[in-house]
Amino acid sequence: MSRLEVVLAITNVGLATLFYFLGLHLGRRERSEDLREIRIQRVVDSYKANRRDVAELSGLLKAGAPGLKSDSEVREACDRIVAMNESYPIQPKILEHIGDCDLLHFLKELNKNSVALRHSQWRIEFAVEFKRKHGKKNC
Repeated sequence: MSRLEVVLAITNVGLATLFYFLGLHLGRRERSEDLREIRIQRVVDSYKANRRDVAELSGLLKAGAPGLKSDSEVREACDRIVAMNESYPIQPKILEHIGDCDLLHFLKELNKNSVALRHSQWRIEFAVEFKRKHGKKNC
């Protein structure tokens, strides 16, 4: 075997290995995006199914929004709910108080606080307290 053949053989093995791992990486990324889509759609479908019984913020919590993985997933689920000719699931007064805070973190904290879930005025007070307590950390 000449040196050229050895170099070509090593290069072929190296390229094959590179393409193999690149394919694995792309497959994982596609799978991750598929799972994200499934999580969001599950919340939207559950909200839609339960909207007659529980709507708005309570409906969003009951639909499983605190189980999403990020603020962007919560916002996308809310946008899809609006696209179904529903009102935005988080009341404007609450959004006004929490501003740019992480909605996922807000929903998880609200879900833990059963008193704030019972009355809309308490939810607003909870939002004000959440913004004050968490400040820039989750906003």
